[in-house]
Amino acid sequence: MVTNAVEHGSPPATLQIAYREPELLIEVHDAGGRRPLLGRLDDPLAERGRGVAIVDAIADSWGVVDIPNDGKAVWCKLALRR
Repeated sequence: MVTNAVEHGSPPATLQIAYREPELLIEVHDAGGRRPLLGRLDDPLAERGRGVAIVDAIADSWGVVDIPNDGKAVWCKLALRR
């Protein structure tokens, strides 16, 4: 998510991580309006275009929130299981 913000978003990019029992919330903010695209994981030789698909595969939920006049926040939640 941070790599996508740096490569495809607009500065500044910020990372926030919060633990809220029982999950981890990760948010990446950038000033760009370009929304991330969900790629595919089925090409084992692909070197690019798989970041959001990886997030989709491992996160319990994720999404994008538009921030008026200030870009967007991409977030994901990971449930912490014991």
